[in-house]
Amino acid sequence: MKFLVPIDFTPVTDNALAYATDLSKHMKGEIVLLHVNEGGKAAEAEKKSALLQMMATTNQNKSGIECKSMVQAGSIFDVIGDIAKKIDTSIIVMGTHGVKGMQHIMGSRAMKVMTQSETPYIVVQKLPFCEIKNMLVPIDFSREIKQVLPLVEGIGKAFNAHIHLLPQKASDEYLHNRVSNNLLYAKAYFDDNEMNASIINSFFKGDSMCKDTLKAAKEINADMLVTLIDPETHIGDYIMGNEEQKIVANEAQIPVLCINLKNIIDRTGEIFSYLS
Repeated sequence: MKFLVPIDFTPVTDNALAYATDLSKHMKGEIVLLHVNEGGKAAEAEKKSALLQMMATTNQNKSGIECKSMVQAGSIFDVIGDIAKKIDTSIIVMGTHGVKGMQHIMGSRAMKVMTQSETPYIVVQKLPFCEIKNMLVPIDFSREIKQVLPLVEGIGKAFNAHIHLLPQKASDEYLHNRVSNNLLYAKAYFDDNEMNASIINSFFKGDSMCKDTLKAAKEINADMLVTLIDPETHIGDYIMGNEEQKIVANEAQIPVLCINLKNIIDRTGEIFSYLS
């Protein structure tokens, strides 16, 4: 398993490296640090390459986890996803400055970066890594939600985590039935794989999936949230703060596993092949 960590030399990306290191210890992975040189100047690239190599060497010596580094010129919106695919990355671990960090790679720009990538992301903020004991998985009416489960299984098993399933409220009977079917499928999936999974019902207010998700996350002390990212959503919606943005940059700073919806549709099962 390979973890790619974009580095912009801010404290929050240092935290992303620390998080990826702990994930690697539990999931037997290796780490690649990536700095995107958007200016394209050779002197700057050489300087950042030396700093990044030092960071990789220090982290490897300290943790015992193999850690490499690379600097690539271009736009973060293209480079991160392209490099992740080229080196066969399993998961990208990315730091975010939260909603207010729009001037950095991590902020509303992070959402656009994720829509350009075929690789799942774990987005972290400033809080240090803690054992993943509780994972919260919102269940909606989409068929794609079923294809998220193998990745949740892989992470959940590595940490012996409890999987909490949160069904989306739907007033329409047809959609309600689809949510119910997906919920039963998910519960059976984790049961069949001998994982501890339960269904949350008591936190539903129906105001919005975001509010329900964040409230449930607080109540169960979630260590990781799961969300699907819709690439068809315009970047302007992220700046205004839509549902996905609020979950990814949640105030509780809970790490979020983000999976590109279009990627699931286009590459069913392929992105999870490393778990088999």
